[in-house]
Formats: sequence, structure tokens, C-alpha cells
Amino acid sequence: MLRVVLLALSTLLAVPAVAEQAAFSGMPAPKNQKEWHRAVKVRLNANGTGRWLAQGPERLGAGKRTALLGFTINPDGNITSAKVVAASKAIPPEAQARIAKSVEAMPRMPAFTPDMPPTPRLVIVPLRIN
Repeated sequence: MLRVVLLALSTLLAVPAVAEQAAFSGMPAPKNQKEWHRAVKVRLNANGTGRWLAQGPERLGAGKRTALLGFTINPDGNITSAKVVAASKAIPPEAQARIAKSVEAMPRMPAFTPDMPPTPRLVIVPLRIN
């Protein structure tokens, strides 16, 4: 009985921890713009790379597969207006649309810090798929 209770308790405690790790929301909130930039880079690497690579090279054309992804981060951390700004011919339009959707589905970025102007930020990210 005690084993079942401990197992249930450990499961309840682990679920939020896993969710925090996935979005890197377990990191302390950034205090200034420099920390905000670092937190955004960490979250993009942790959440974006896997999403973009999940498109699968077999779904993409052969050859050099590079793209520039553009999206907006709003002051509250929401990601909007994601699109592929430029892409090599090896990434067909359908794959570009899937990549853009995967960007908007990423967890929220950290909210802007007090030293940042409250205007949305346009972010351009280079992407190379091997």
C-alpha cells in the first residue's frame, strides 16, 4: 500500500517537472534584456530544433536545405506571425508551412523585462537541416 502511495506521489510530482523542463520554464525569470536574450536562445534550442527536425529529411527535397524563419515575440512571450522568410529549393512550400506552424506551437517565450520596450520583437532564425 505504501509503495502505491509513494508511486502515485512521485508521479504527481514528476509531471510538472517534466513540463517545466520541456519549456524551460523552470529557469528563473530573466531580470534584464541580456538575460532575456539568453533565455530565448535556450528555449529555441530546446523546443525549436526538435520541432523543425521532426519534419524529417525524407519529407524535404535533396540538396542544401536551409531557411530563414521569421516570427514575432510579443511582450507577454506569445509567438505569432511565424513564416519562412526564405528557403532553399530543397524545402517545398508544404514543408515550409509545417515548419512555420511548428514555430507558433512552441511554448511561450519569457515575458519582456522592465528594461525592454513593450513593442513586439521580430526574430529571424537561420535553420539548416542536414
